[in-house]
Amino acid sequence: MHGFNQGSHTVRDLVLSRQPDIFLLQEHWLTPANLDKLQELSPQYLCFCSSAMRSTVESGIMYGRPFGGVAVLVNNKLKKCTEILCSADRYIILSVGNALIVNLYLPCVGTADRMEIIEDIMCNVSVWIQKYNDRILIIGGDFNTDLDKHNPAADFLNNFANEHALHRCINLQTPGEKRFTFFNDAQGTRSEIDFFLCNDMHVVLDSDVLDQGCILSDHVPILVECTITVSACNCFRPPVATDVSSPSVASVSQLRWDHANLSRYRDMSESYLWSILQQLINLENYSGCNVESLELIYRQIVDALKRTSDETIPTCKKNFFKFWWDQDLDELKSRSVVSCDIWKAAGRPRSGPIFRNYRRDKSAYRYGIRSKRISDTEVYTNELHEALMEKQGASFWKCWKSKFEKGARSLNSVNGITDSSVIAEHFVSHFSKSCSSNDVNAASRLRKKYVDMRAYYIGGRIDDSYKFDAELVENVIHKMKKGKAADLDGITVEHLCYSSGILPCILSKLFNLCMTVGYVPLSFGKSYTVPILKDKNAVHCKSITVDDFRGISISPAISKVFEHCILDRYRDFFKTSDNQFG
Repeated sequence: MHGFNQGSHTVRDLVLSRQPDIFLLQEHWLTPANLDKLQELSPQYLCFCSSAMRSTVESGIMYGRPFGGVAVLVNNKLKKCTEILCSADRYIILSVGNALIVNLYLPCVGTADRMEIIEDIMCNVSVWIQKYNDRILIIGGDFNTDLDKHNPAADFLNNFANEHALHRCINLQTPGEKRFTFFNDAQGTRSEIDFFLCNDMHVVLDSDVLDQGCILSDHVPILVECTITVSACNCFRPPVATDVSSPSVASVSQLRWDHANLSRYRDMSESYLWSILQQLINLENYSGCNVESLELIYRQIVDALKRTSDETIPTCKKNFFKFWWDQDLDELKSRSVVSCDIWKAAGRPRSGPIFRNYRRDKSAYRYGIRSKRISDTEVYTNELHEALMEKQGASFWKCWKSKFEKGARSLNSVNGITDSSVIAEHFVSHFSKSCSSNDVNAASRLRKKYVDMRAYYIGGRIDDSYKFDAELVENVIHKMKKGKAADLDGITVEHLCYSSGILPCILSKLFNLCMTVGYVPLSFGKSYTVPILKDKNAVHCKSITVDDFRGISISPAISKVFEHCILDRYRDFFKTSDNQFG
């Protein structure tokens, strides 16, 4: 990484472009107190990390530059079969399925007692290899030595590899050129000191040096694609946080539609939805629709939208994309990438105008990031100013408070209780009363009156003009507000708004079948209640009870579309009482 601030941008680019299952990171330079920054890189990954700065921090006032540190990021889909085995300042060992993953950062030339450190690290690694000798062994990281040369460190590591039947996953000696993984532009040096080793080359499908784009670190990423088994028999209990391995950071992730390739989402959703449209056409033509068919169609629509968004829309924390990143930085990055590509195409010269342009553009990009990052806490951009200017009334203050009022006191107890599960039960009881009768006798009397009126009720004639069509559904979807919370199925208004143009047609056919059968999917009636504090200032002056909260219900997005369609087509049948406020 060459420091968290420089390496984090490369990690974010790889998350968005390749989404690897496992990252092996070295040299994050973070102190133990700042390890939570690694978890903030992406909520899609589980972080195991250690700091090389612990003894320095504990020994007194810090001086000099930070150094060292290793981390492993594991995709959340693998967390149930991932176990942390050992963590130290220069290595981390994980068990992932049937594979033993070792992340190494060995000392460089000039380090005091270098060989003793290397021997001690590899001896400890050998103990874990012998303990898990039935696993596929994958060792990767910064070895800080060229294994093709003869020196004490290289000879020792090559002997270690031979003893454990390890082979290099990446061959840097490609025909016609030698590929390097380390570049020091200031000193004009380059070398190959980063490797992946594996004891079973049959599982290795592909490998590459990702020498592309603009990388601010002095190392380039290397990639290995391999197959491991993650069956139930290889899954362990969820990892338990240790003193150095897995910092716990509460993070709420969300789909970032504003940073997504919406055209790709639209095209991919269409490929999933075509078959559903055909099923609905068949149900209309053959009049074979029933309750089970409606449930199946609705579930297929939800699954198609969810699957598409999972594959095309990045899921990130709110602060994953920095507001200070602007068009100027995009231009600096693009210029640096172009200069880097020209430099590579020219044979990577170490002098001359091409080399000077490459270094100049890379330095400008690095300086641009450093200066813009300051604005994260000191400067407010024109975009933020314009966003506030567009707000009116309550929406202005809501936006203002979300950006600038950070000092609100956290709420630790409700009804004098601190146990979250007990508090949740109190909310269940409190909000249930809101949906119950105040007077049982009055409720019974009103129900009897309704039943008597219903027995002799004859509605108006319903013809084709009351049917729902795709135009109505599309208009309803585009009038709905974006940026709202997802429902229990994980669907938001954005899923519907940015989807293929055939979705309104599908929903209109589904809604018409619901009216014909007289049934809506069970999920339409499922929602969750979020308690909202009525007066936020009350936390400073009183003991908070459940009566101080109001509940908002998050209903399914598709059911809201259905309700708005009913209100549009059947508005002549509805009357609003003068007793209905708001």
